[in-house]
Amino acid sequence: MINKKKKGKPDLKAILRKRLRDTQILVEKVGLLCWLAYGYHLNRQINQPEIMASVLSLISTSNYPKNRIDLTYLEKFTKWFKHMFTLEPIESNGNKQIDKETLLKILKEKKISNYKELVLLYVATLRALGLNCRLVISLCPPHRIYNDNPLFKLDNKESETATTNKSITTKGRSSKKKESKKEVSDKTNVIKNSLEAKKNANLEAKKRAAEILHSKVQNKAVKKSNTKSTENKNVAQPAVQEKSLSNLRQLRSHNTTKVMNSTDISSKTDDTKSKYYIEDSTDSETEFQPKPKLKKNNDKEEVSQSCKNTRKKNTKLISSDSEDETNKTKRRQDIWAEIYLESEESWICASVMDEKIHCVTEVYKRATKPVLYVVAWNSEGLLKDVTRRYCAQWLTVTRKQRVDEKWWSETLSYWKEKNTAISRAEDEMLLQKELEQPLPKTISEIKGHPLYVIQRHLLKFEVLYPPDCVPLGHTSTGEAIYSRHCVHTARSRETWLKQARVVKPNEEPYKIVKSRPKYDKLSGLKIKDSPLEVFGEWQTMEYEPPVAKDGIVPRNEYGNVDLFKQCMLPKGTVHINLPALNRIARKLNIDCAPAVVGFNFGGMGAVPAIEGYVVCSEYEDTLREAWEAEQAEAVKRNKEKQEKRIYGNWKRLIQGLLIRERLAARYEFSQETKSITKKRAKDKKTSTKKTKVF
Repeated sequence: MINKKKKGKPDLKAILRKRLRDTQILVEKVGLLCWLAYGYHLNRQINQPEIMASVLSLISTSNYPKNRIDLTYLEKFTKWFKHMFTLEPIESNGNKQIDKETLLKILKEKKISNYKELVLLYVATLRALGLNCRLVISLCPPHRIYNDNPLFKLDNKESETATTNKSITTKGRSSKKKESKKEVSDKTNVIKNSLEAKKNANLEAKKRAAEILHSKVQNKAVKKSNTKSTENKNVAQPAVQEKSLSNLRQLRSHNTTKVMNSTDISSKTDDTKSKYYIEDSTDSETEFQPKPKLKKNNDKEEVSQSCKNTRKKNTKLISSDSEDETNKTKRRQDIWAEIYLESEESWICASVMDEKIHCVTEVYKRATKPVLYVVAWNSEGLLKDVTRRYCAQWLTVTRKQRVDEKWWSETLSYWKEKNTAISRAEDEMLLQKELEQPLPKTISEIKGHPLYVIQRHLLKFEVLYPPDCVPLGHTSTGEAIYSRHCVHTARSRETWLKQARVVKPNEEPYKIVKSRPKYDKLSGLKIKDSPLEVFGEWQTMEYEPPVAKDGIVPRNEYGNVDLFKQCMLPKGTVHINLPALNRIARKLNIDCAPAVVGFNFGGMGAVPAIEGYVVCSEYEDTLREAWEAEQAEAVKRNKEKQEKRIYGNWKRLIQGLLIRERLAARYEFSQETKSITKKRAKDKKTSTKKTKVF
């Protein structure tokens, strides 16, 4: 028996991870479909005749293009069109619907609220002038984010609180001094371990620094009032000041030991906090020494001004950061235009807000990252994927981050742009642009590259031919980079036979690999890692079918005819795909062999798929006539069988009725049956009584 692999317990992480990936892929696909619908909506709105007519009325007759449009005219037109409208942004403009009424209102007032409206009117104007203009949209579906550990973890805060509570209960019997020391050590450990504890420590440091400032100001105010009183009090002040100095030093030293860890951690992330703490936690004695009256009067003002300045700086920094973020989000532009210029014989992109044309890199920088799907709509409502034009890393990074290319191409195939001369020239230009890209240097960039490959990334049956092919370059690690044209697929003898090719005689295998496990019928074991010889296409030749002689069909070692392709049919034979032809040929004593056209793989392994039979050509007519006669006789037999069954059923039915009538006449069954039916009717009438309602 086959040694089956023992199934272990299901891995919950792997199951959840797979389900998460599948759902995220489905979400991304749905997002792409929604973006396509949004693009069709916008393209349909600007193609309406009312919009086209009203936009065309903005252009004077003197500004119409006289000849073919070139780059200079397009650049001037873009600048002129941008200055035709005034930008008045609205805060709640994200959910504004763009339809015919809103566009007509914009044209009437000449006021736009965002860049999308300007781009749409720009495309409509160029289409009204008779130019071949596209509406280009960078689709932004929900991006996939894979989590290596999809299971939820316990909160660190809960575990830490539980451990601290346990430690407090066990330490209740000890002295207060030991408890205070251990609590301080526990706090420092918590600060080092958890992020939330770090934030709490930073807040505590702020509060303590503010308290120290407040106490300093109060002490100075007390000193001022004491100096204005009597001289006897002034004589007794130095001793009191010395005591207060010693007490404040002790407090500061105690506070600094608690807050040192928090300040060290927060110094890297927040410079303002660390400066604020250093200024307030200095141990210099000059702050608390007696000063002249003029300086004492201005101490409070200086402290308050310093606090205000630090607060103003912090608020300015926070506001500037938030403004930068909002500006970045506002600068994102995911819609622009493409114009085909006959003078340049290429598509030129235009950024209306920037008043620039031929600006592929600028448009890519302004788009929302990551830029993975860039689709262009023409005036006919057809679309084309033009991501290769805008993404410089299309071959290395962008192509790998997209969804299944087969699904994406099938989705776009229903509305794909027609294969015109302009479209073919565009594809050739994009392909030439890809070939001009520099060689990738890192191994991750070469992995799965459509143009280049290294030897370590070759699959099991892939080989490099010729063996002395010249490398195009080298990676940063020194590995040779080869062209994809040098990569060929090697196959075994049986696999080449399925493609109507055989290995040439006296050919050595180009590569030896490990074959798939096979079941040995004699020993009942599964044979693994047996060597398999594979050959390249240059080591094979076309299959020459054998010749049929003396009315006998040539067969393989299993008694069948290999007919994987029609060219493998033996010479002098015919393939007849008629059911049960072998039975008729056996009756007529004619040689007939089943034709194997492939294999069906299932639980029992590879089972040959048989379609029709192969016979010699001289017996074709006789076999076909005999088969047709056999089919006619089979139809006749089936008809006779059906009629016999019908007549037999009617015969039994009539005989049963005759027997019934005969018995009724002899024993008077009909009168008894009538009386029984009358009694049943009377019983039903008596049983039904009227119910009175009280």
